[in-house]
Amino acid sequence: MDCKFVVGQRVVCVEDNWYLSEEQLLTGVGEYLKSVPYKGQILTIRDMIVIDRWVYLWFEEIRNPEMPPDMIVDKRIHEINFWSGHFRPVKETKLDCFQKLLNPTPTKDLERVS
Repeated sequence: MDCKFVVGQRVVCVEDNWYLSEEQLLTGVGEYLKSVPYKGQILTIRDMIVIDRWVYLWFEEIRNPEMPPDMIVDKRIHEINFWSGHFRPVKETKLDCFQKLLNPTPTKDLERVS
């Protein structure tokens, strides 16, 4: 599996169509989904898990209530997570290169030799 995410990495939400499956609705999982990412939101990966080749993420900025033990299907999951397909890594840019363009180094005038 090729994973493009790591814990501590900043990502941006590119898709915010969140839904619950029929099974999740019947079991009441929705009660534990209080906050979801929105499109364009930048988040920091708090933790991640791989289930059947799919990568799911938790974020520092979003903390949903813990689910009760009788609702937990996978013992590694205690809180609602989000499928990584809805996110892409944030492209970090250093402002140094732009500041140099805005504030060029002064040049010394050359003296004319006649």
